[in-house]
Amino acid sequence: MDDDAIGLAFARVSVQDAAEGKDWDGLAAAFTDARAREQRLREEGKPLASRAGQQVVEWQRLIGLVAELEWPAYELALDEQAQAWRTEHDAWVAQAREQAGRLLRKRLGRAQEAELPVHLSGDGWRRLQTLSRQLGVGPDRVLEVPAEHVQAAGGEGLVQVPAVSVAYPLQPGEQGAGSWR
Repeated sequence: MDDDAIGLAFARVSVQDAAEGKDWDGLAAAFTDARAREQRLREEGKPLASRAGQQVVEWQRLIGLVAELEWPAYELALDEQAQAWRTEHDAWVAQAREQAGRLLRKRLGRAQEAELPVHLSGDGWRRLQTLSRQLGVGPDRVLEVPAEHVQAAGGEGLVQVPAVSVAYPLQPGEQGAGSWR
C-alpha cells in the first residue's frame, strides 16, 4: 500500500467513525464543515488539503448512501463498501505491524551480535580451512553455527554440540564471509 492509499484509507476510516449514528442533517453539516476545512487548507497551501479532500468525498458517499437506502442514520455495520475497505485496511495494518515486528527483532538480534577475534594454531587453521572447503562454506560459518548450539556437557569444562548443518551455497569463486580472508 503506497502513501496515497494509506492516506485515503485513514481518511475514510476517520469519516466513517465520525459519521456513525448521524442522521442526514448531521452528515450534511459534517460535509459542509469538511468542505470548508479543505478549501481553507488549499488556500493556505497546506499538504493536508488532499487528505481533507478525501474526507469530503467520503462524506458525500455517506450522504448519498443514507439518502438512497433511506436509513434514519448512518450505520457502519450496514455499509458493505466501508466493511470491505476496513477489511483491506485491517489486513494492511496487520501486515505493517508484522513487518515492523520482524524489523525490530532483526535489529535487536544485530544489536546482540558480537565479533570475536579468534587465534588458531597453524594446525587448527589448516583443519578449519580443509573442513570448510569440504562443507562448501567459509571458516567463519564452521565456527559460527556450532557456537550457536554449544551446550555444557557435565562437569570438568566439557561442552557438546549436537549435529547441525552449517551448509549454505556459496557462489563460484567465493570463499565465504568473514574476517578470515
